[in-house]
Amino acid sequence: MKNKGILVLGFFSLGVLLMASCATANENVATRKTGDVKVHTYSADGANAVVVEHNRLVIIDSFGGSEADSGFKAFVDSLNKPVDRIFISHTDDHHWINIDKLFPNTDLYSAEAAAIKATPQGTSLPVKSLPAGSIDIDGVQYEFVTYSDLGSWVIKLPAQKIAMVHHLGYAEFHVPLPPLDTRLDILKGLQKEGYTWFIGGHGTPMEAGRFISEVEGYNNFVKTTVAAYETPAEAKEAIAARYPSWGGAYLLDVFLPLFYTN
Repeated sequence: MKNKGILVLGFFSLGVLLMASCATANENVATRKTGDVKVHTYSADGANAVVVEHNRLVIIDSFGGSEADSGFKAFVDSLNKPVDRIFISHTDDHHWINIDKLFPNTDLYSAEAAAIKATPQGTSLPVKSLPAGSIDIDGVQYEFVTYSDLGSWVIKLPAQKIAMVHHLGYAEFHVPLPPLDTRLDILKGLQKEGYTWFIGGHGTPMEAGRFISEVEGYNNFVKTTVAAYETPAEAKEAIAARYPSWGGAYLLDVFLPLFYTN
């Protein structure tokens, strides 16, 4: 129970820190096209929101009311197609605060709707419950899987072989979440299912094989480093030195202590 409490605190701290960092966002869009469906990942200072484009648009997450939301809204508007609905991936509020104001009169859904509405920021959010399973929207199938024990959520696009993976692993972004091996095994399982493109809630979207390689190499270094140093501060210094170009190094202060609690 102690570790679980620390993990919840870590997720809360992640939200607070990312909300602050998005104000100086360096924004870009990566698009993955499969047939006549485009999946756009809009990145701002390490955080990601997704737009699935077919005849209409489906939005997944936003930037929690930060300045990055205005650029994201402009990008969505530039696609010049109606927004069908919005999915909120999970409870971390830096993905959804003010999303109803950003896209008014748009239906909001989440598999975590009850948990979102139980938060102070989500009490009045008009988000509707979405059960686990699959749904077809505008000719695109979406499948929602929740790993409650890990605090992880996956949104799959089976036909496009794209998976949005939250709290399983990050490419080029520092969020080491224990248990590392369990989360990595889920990513490898998705690859075995045929998924070829992974999008994390933070970091860089990329081909599944490269994504897994990045995560596995990083995880192994974190485990070795934690075993070699007596304090999280020492481990942070070594990890940041090994991965100097990765974003979110300040988050190591939040998550590395989780490895020193036993």
